[in-house]
Amino acid sequence: MGTLVNGSRDRRMKVFKLTPDFRNVAELLYDFPLETDRKARREGPALAKIDGKYVMLTSGTQSWKPNQQKYSTATSMAGPWSEWKDIGPASGFTSQTAYIIPVYGSEQTTYIYGADRHVGKKLIDSRYVWLPIEIKGNQLDMKWYDGWSIDTKTGVWQASSR
Repeated sequence: MGTLVNGSRDRRMKVFKLTPDFRNVAELLYDFPLETDRKARREGPALAKIDGKYVMLTSGTQSWKPNQQKYSTATSMAGPWSEWKDIGPASGFTSQTAYIIPVYGSEQTTYIYGADRHVGKKLIDSRYVWLPIEIKGNQLDMKWYDGWSIDTKTGVWQASSR
């Protein structure tokens, strides 16, 4: 359940190894440091292994308000994990991390940022955001594209021209 910190529950992120049947926790692998500033806390983790490193994308704990998406990397699920780095704009494209979807093609692997875009007062109007994650060395980035496509056979994506 977590410990009480300043009158509220400690809701820090943790990485656990599960039992072979995936029904129980076998061991705690990594306990992310407690963020004392609420705006620095992370949630909604999405995980992928990219170029031999684990990459975790997260959202801030600001409910459905737009916020900076961040990522951390590690060579092992047990860490150590890097400091959080920004990805995309401060608004997070008005979305919250949900998935990292790998598209394994014959020419390359493209990773797609899948995110929730909640409309708090009218949830039925909520949508998803799908954007390619751009990898440049050890850095990840995302840009907005009004349209883009991916060849699922080759894994190559391109922005649509308008």
